Amino acid sequence: MAWFGGFAGEEDVAARRAELAARVATDAGWEVADPGEPPLLLQYNDPFTPPWKRRNELALPVRKVALA
Repeated sequence: MAWFGGFAGEEDVAARRAELAARVATDAGWEVADPGEPPLLLQYNDPFTPPWKRRNELALPVRKVALA
């Protein structure tokens, strides 16, 4: 999961999705549970919340890699 503030524009969300997927890919103990499924964008604030008080999250289901 990764959180960020401000408005969640398409370009910003796409960059953060790529960053989150890359972080999971670099960890040998975990893998993306469903590679075809994009991360979920979670937004908690109403449209009138100022950008500096907004909270957004990207959630990506992962699973532990079985060690051989």
